[in-house]
Amino acid sequence: MSKFHDRRKSFRERTEQGVKEREKTGGRFSCLNLFKVEGINFYKPTSDKKNRNEIDIIPFLATQDWISKMRSFNGAMLDISPGDMLYKLEVPGHPRIGAEERTFLCLKAAFGKSCSICNEREALKENEEADEDLIKSLYPKWRVFYNIRDRNEEDKEKRRKVWDASYHSFEKFFLEEADMGDDGIVIFADPEEGKTIRFKGRKKNFSGREYLEADSIEFLDRKKQYDEEEIKKSISFDKYLKIPTYEEVEKAYLGLDDDGKSDKKRKEGKEEKAQNE
Repeated sequence: MSKFHDRRKSFRERTEQGVKEREKTGGRFSCLNLFKVEGINFYKPTSDKKNRNEIDIIPFLATQDWISKMRSFNGAMLDISPGDMLYKLEVPGHPRIGAEERTFLCLKAAFGKSCSICNEREALKENEEADEDLIKSLYPKWRVFYNIRDRNEEDKEKRRKVWDASYHSFEKFFLEEADMGDDGIVIFADPEEGKTIRFKGRKKNFSGREYLEADSIEFLDRKKQYDEEEIKKSISFDKYLKIPTYEEVEKAYLGLDDDGKSDKKRKEGKEEKAQNE
């Protein structure tokens, strides 16, 4: 076979892979390495008023020893062990860090450890001339990862999906609706007695960026129960969480290379060396 044939074959394989993975997250823009999961489908809620979103949230099994020390949005430690069920993984991340605009797990919000970006934010707050928008941008953003069954998906093979959602746009409202006061709490993600969540996706706009927010939430009786085998099919998100070191985050935020030099200083050094040669 010719080299051209080999190149064309490789080209076709890369193109096919790009099409199949066009909606995958979990790379540099996420704290989770979900791109490693084969055959994953991602869920996107709709804002179509005539076709409201209907999902079942399916629990997954925790796998990592450190999961007990991880903190949820309200600051409480999860206090669970590998093998226990979770219906979500709440992840605090610092987005768009460094030249590659990567997202890093916030070590402070997630584990109560020192975080170089949070430290920078607190230092800036002591400076009266510091940019307020910059300070706000250094707070972690909370995302929630669910395994869901999309009840509006016509293709039965694609109904199981992963939903990477904003805490403040969705989970917060689900929890508020689940609190029935004197009538108790709706355990909407229980495998056997849970509820189908029906909600409208309301369009919102912030700083010129459009996004969706849950509205008109209803809890409906489910048509399907989820047994232990179904739960084992769920993705254990903790297995794919990227936990960086303090130094890794600091280097990316400050634009440092492995030797601790900034990109600017490294370029200046190369130019000076070239002039002396």
